[in-house]
Formats: sequence, C-alpha cells, structure tokens
Amino acid sequence: ATALRYAAGNGHEAVVEVLLAAGCSVDLPTNDGVTPLMGAAVSNHAGTVRLLLEAGADKDAQNADGTTALRCAAYKGNEAIVEMLLAVGCSVDLPANDGVTPLMCAAQSNHAGIVKLLLEAGAEKDAQDLDGWTALQYAARNGHEAVVEVLLAAGCSVDLPTNDGETPLMRAALSNHAGTV
Repeated sequence: ATALRYAAGNGHEAVVEVLLAAGCSVDLPTNDGVTPLMGAAVSNHAGTVRLLLEAGADKDAQNADGTTALRCAAYKGNEAIVEMLLAVGCSVDLPANDGVTPLMCAAQSNHAGIVKLLLEAGAEKDAQDLDGWTALQYAARNGHEAVVEVLLAAGCSVDLPTNDGETPLMRAALSNHAGTV
C-alpha cells in the first residue's frame, strides 16, 4: 500500500493534503486494487473522500473483486459519502464481479436511507446478481422491514425469482421474518 492509501484509510486529512500537494498519485492502488478513495470510503472518512474527489480521484475505480467506493459506502451505511459520490456522477449501478450492486449492499446491510438515495439517483431497482438475487431478496432474507418498505414503494418486483426459483416472499418466509412477509 502507498502512503496516500494509508493516510486516506485512516482519515488523516492533513497528511492526505500534504501527499497530494507533493504529487502522489491519487489513484495508485494496492496489490488487490484498493485505491485511496475506496480506503477512505470503507473506513467512513468523509473529509478524506472529499479531498480525494477534489483531487480528481477515479470515482468508479474497481478493486480486484470489482468493488467501488460507492459500494463500500453503501455497505458501511455512510450517507454523506454516498451523497458525495453521487454528486460527482459515479456509476450508481456498477456491479462487482459477483454482480452485487451498491443498492444490493445497502439493502442487505439494512441502510434504508441509502437505499432511498440510490433509488432517487436512478439505481436499477430489480437488478440481479450472478445468483439472481435482487436488493429486495437481500432485504427480505435479512428481515430488514424498513428497507423492504422503501423497495416496495419504489415498485420493486415481488415475483422476480433467484436462480434457485425463490421469490422475495418465499425468502422472507423461509428466513422466518413474519414482519417482512
């Protein structure tokens, strides 16, 4: 990892500013493709994310697994970082190698506010990962009622099956989430 990646991932804004001013590459990744922006996003350092975006960081860079900074922020539940990334026009639906989108990450992690932000930004509400799972499937499986409500209000399909033939309703019932059913 680079000095900038460490500083960004630890939220050391002053160090990030010095390193950027000294000409450090804003997007130089680690061996597994993690950029300073991803490190700052996954560690919930909004100030550092802002500095890196202002310095021209690649907002849609993907690591070896296909993860982006937006997916990191959606998973971690950081609305401020999600809003910053959306404001600079990052790709709202860019999936990782497993087909999981930022919306799916937010849904499975029970972040209803981020689900709403992503839907408002045009996220594909019925996108499916490689196993056929949708954001609604993930939320139903985990019993995340508030997320399910947001997704249903957005018109997500309740009948779209996974590759195994399970619908969101079946998944909620199989997971014993009566409130979600």
